[in-house]
Amino acid sequence: MISPKLRQAEYELERNSICGQILADTRRELYLHLPYMDMALSVLHPEQTGATQTFGSDGFHLYYHPDFLIRMYKRGKIAVNRGLLHTILHLSLIHI
Repeated sequence: MISPKLRQAEYELERNSICGQILADTRRELYLHLPYMDMALSVLHPEQTGATQTFGSDGFHLYYHPDFLIRMYKRGKIAVNRGLLHTILHLSLIHI
């Protein structure tokens, strides 16, 4: 019998892996369609947090809630692309 703590840890590892793959795929797709945004897309380092319910950034990190990111991806990957691009444009245009 697997302990609940071990099951929770496995779930969290899988969720983190899925979120990492979603963000990597999103960046790759945006690079293909917007090659001039390559520097802006590579600046933010993804970091999951419970402090935000969506996306957020401090200019160095892309903060995201893992459950939100997975729900958003299930609706369609275009929603994730737009969310990431929206965050990057806020920073690029100094709309903090």
